[in-house]
Amino acid sequence: MAGRKHMPCEAYNDRRGFQPERPSMRRPPLPHPPPHPARLEDKLELQHVEIRRLLADNRRMMEDRMSFQQQIEKLNSLKQELLGQIQSLKQDLARSQADNQQIPHLHQELVHARFLIVSMTRELAGGHYGMKYGNCEGFPAPFADGYAAYMGAPGPASRDKARMSAR
Repeated sequence: MAGRKHMPCEAYNDRRGFQPERPSMRRPPLPHPPPHPARLEDKLELQHVEIRRLLADNRRMMEDRMSFQQQIEKLNSLKQELLGQIQSLKQDLARSQADNQQIPHLHQELVHARFLIVSMTRELAGGHYGMKYGNCEGFPAPFADGYAAYMGAPGPASRDKARMSAR
């Protein structure tokens, strides 16, 4: 027979020194006593404070979100306005480029119109306009003496004639 607090040797066989598993003969643990009501009230108060903090954070986040949405709407509106201005500027640029391409043609038209005016003036003057002023192309020198005389206004040439005849 085994001594007090000793197990028989066969209990250790094939267990490497551990005791065999046996159903526990213990009693179930006693339930914990309920917490003191003051502790429960403190815990509830902490939970209420946390809930109020979370609600305040939630309100701030909602206000920030609404503010961001308004700013996004304003930016989208501004973007559309700027896109319209860009489109208008592109059209203006295209018109200006088309006008610039017409400049050589307009210059040729201007030279031709000037030539026609000079030719008509020759015809009205009796054909000696170009020969009278020594310009073989028919264009008078700018502000030449004869130009003012041709237009009927007294020019420097007519004043010189008047002085000569007065002597």
